[in-house]
Amino acid sequence: MALILIMGIPGAGKTTLAQEISKTVIKQSKKCHIFSFDDALESIDWSETARTSRKTWEDEVKDEIRKRLESNLEEGWIFVVDDIFYMASMRRPFERFARRIGLGFFVVFLKTELEEALKRNFRRDKKNQIPEEMIRNINIRLEIPPEAQIFQDPALTKTEYFIQKVLATPRPPPMPETEIEERPESVPSKWSQLDSDLRKIVSKMMEKETNRRKAKLINDKRRKFFEQLKAENIETWDFIELDRKFCAFCNC
Repeated sequence: MALILIMGIPGAGKTTLAQEISKTVIKQSKKCHIFSFDDALESIDWSETARTSRKTWEDEVKDEIRKRLESNLEEGWIFVVDDIFYMASMRRPFERFARRIGLGFFVVFLKTELEEALKRNFRRDKKNQIPEEMIRNINIRLEIPPEAQIFQDPALTKTEYFIQKVLATPRPPPMPETEIEERPESVPSKWSQLDSDLRKIVSKMMEKETNRRKAKLINDKRRKFFEQLKAENIETWDFIELDRKFCAFCNC
């Protein structure tokens, strides 16, 4: 039994890969269920913050996994979660959940050239298209875990090899919450990361700004915005939402 996260930028082909994995699992006489954040978008309450909406979806996925395990414990379930998962903080709740209930945990990164992903996104129905700037921002912010299985495309041969590896991995014993240790952070502290993200946002804004006085004003606002978020002791953030909030802070 295992939980597989499929990560990658919008337009990478994650849905296709999830379907290929499901077909391969079923061929092995096992059960597979796919959870897709895209499928949940229509039911999300957008009056809530993006973080709250995402947390609601995560809880729904976990509840459904528990129900399926309780009713079919002997079936050897493979659960696939399809989302961008571009930040480690997005994957961490699922990793902790898998360890807590004793599921094998795997991350698949579907690597795709940015321009190819943009073309695929453009071919989608208008209502399903993601803003190009958002895709570019996600691509910049990708945090790929060192243990991730990297796919260049949803190739059938590699999918079969990967599933054989998943099925051959013994199911780990459930681990009490108190024994689950956070991974040591190999990334900068959250404040230096926040400062770095804000500088990237300002740098992008400066590309279109020729007025030096206004450019200095934007940089001053960056420092004030950083201090405000630090005073609030913000724990996590989404780069795209951070960009939007800083723009609103600057009245741009």
